[in-house]
Amino acid sequence: MLGISTMSFAQSAQDSTHHHGHRKGAYKDLNLSKDQKDKVAQFHKDSKAKADAIKKDQSLTADQKKTQLKALKEENKKNVAGILTDEQKQKMKDAKQHHKKHSPAKSTTSPNTGNS
Repeated sequence: MLGISTMSFAQSAQDSTHHHGHRKGAYKDLNLSKDQKDKVAQFHKDSKAKADAIKKDQSLTADQKKTQLKALKEENKKNVAGILTDEQKQKMKDAKQHHKKHSPAKSTTSPNTGNS
């Protein structure tokens, strides 16, 4: 499950609320500079604050919250992509494709069903 969380974050690079503890692993292979690390950390801090505010906003419907959180995720994805080099973007893309190929959620059988 840990691998899934890390790769999910590598996919989106924006999910500011669910994979907080695994972010560093998602970026480990990208060899980010200190400046890039600082910017990514700030993007995620800002994104988390915005996501928390959206989730707590009782004037929003569940659908509105979902829409706003999705938009926030896309905004953060663009922010992170904007500071990555072409090589780092390719590594991120490769990791995403690898995850899709090897994700248990995508398989049609579960290894823990006992139906071997």
